[in-house]
Amino acid sequence: LRRFAEAEAALVQALEMGEEDLRTRLLLGQVQVEQLAFERALATANAATRAFPRGAAAWSFQAEVEARSGRRDEAARSLAEAARPTPEYERLPAVRALLEGESKAR
Repeated sequence: LRRFAEAEAALVQALEMGEEDLRTRLLLGQVQVEQLAFERALATANAATRAFPRGAAAWSFQAEVEARSGRRDEAARSLAEAARPTPEYERLPAVRALLEGESKAR
């Protein structure tokens, strides 16, 4: 857990220093998810979708975080946004399966 916290701090610092890359934002979000810090991960995903509004990766990550944190309706909307610019984006089936799994668990 300590390594994840260190990684999160380094990625936050990179973004604060002006790093604009989507991959940096998504990696930060993934580190936050690994720490089960879903609120921070969701804030990171929201920032990614604002910075990259047509980015399927940003929207699919947001859908994943929303699904993992029990926000099923929001996840479905984000998943639709992810598919809009790039319906063939490779992560969409995995996020759909996660969302369907969350739905069945209820």
